[in-house]
Amino acid sequence: MQTVVNEKELRLISEENFNSTFIDALQKKMLEAINANPDRDVVLDMRQVELIDSLGLKLLIGLYKTCQSQNRLLKLEVVNPSVLKVIRVCKLEQLIHLEEN
Repeated sequence: MQTVVNEKELRLISEENFNSTFIDALQKKMLEAINANPDRDVVLDMRQVELIDSLGLKLLIGLYKTCQSQNRLLKLEVVNPSVLKVIRVCKLEQLIHLEEN
């Protein structure tokens, strides 16, 4: 995962799938980056993500709750049609701002 910080936002660029294989390491890296960069909205760049499972959805919900508790916006950038479909089936776009790129 790559992290890019500017004045307004923290951009987390995931190169791993959001599944059980990578989820623990992803969660740790993301929470460390979020906590190290307070007062910035969070953009999760998932353009390279090709797979998301139930643990990946749980991670997204956890990130949303973390950002919400800190009055921060969480925004997802997603391209892969199968990932978009899973997010929409679970109605996460009703909670988390979703940008299709």
